[in-house]
Amino acid sequence: MFSVRRCLIMFNGEHGVDLTGGYDGWIIDCQLTANKGAGLFASGVPRDGMTEAEIKDLKFFGTASVMVTANRIEWNKEGGILLNGSNSMQITGCSIDHNFGPGIKLANGTAHSVTGNTIRSNGAQKQGDLCSQLWIENCNGVSVTGNSLWGWFNRKEGKFDYPFPYYGIIVKNLNGCIISQNAMYHSSSKEGISDRGGNENSIINQNTYVQPKIEEFEGGFRLLE
Repeated sequence: MFSVRRCLIMFNGEHGVDLTGGYDGWIIDCQLTANKGAGLFASGVPRDGMTEAEIKDLKFFGTASVMVTANRIEWNKEGGILLNGSNSMQITGCSIDHNFGPGIKLANGTAHSVTGNTIRSNGAQKQGDLCSQLWIENCNGVSVTGNSLWGWFNRKEGKFDYPFPYYGIIVKNLNGCIISQNAMYHSSSKEGISDRGGNENSIINQNTYVQPKIEEFEGGFRLLE
């Protein structure tokens, strides 16, 4: 068990908090900012250089049963929260802002809840699926409800030389999941929900996507109010 509370964690050469192989904890009221990796990370696979004995002893390379509550996770170079091979994570009431990759990506996971977060202006300066606010793939029993996604397309802090983020929520190969009742005003320029197929026994509806009106001009893009 562990607890990380009321900490400022920034300017690290890798991730803000690396939870690979860790579980049963709390990350509360922290700011995970401007790290070269993700703000919060779990690899889901053994690290390079681990011996067979170490791999056999550790066994688990995701993260599980961590309460991630009321944190600011912003301006990280690879993304905000990137969790692979994990389960039972509760991500609640966080500000996930302007990360240079997905705001939250959950892959190969089970029984996560993502509720009541503000997810804003992520996928900055990335292309393809990395240019997204929320990305859920190969997951079972995940609930994503009651979040607010906003693209903030007229933001002034950085270059707006293309209309990021492209995608609000990417969903693929989900089973027994709920992606519903998320507020998606100007969440993304191309699609609100980008359904890549393979979803079974899941509810993906009632997400209030309003597509922004954006025009290109010499030197960049701008939001039409």
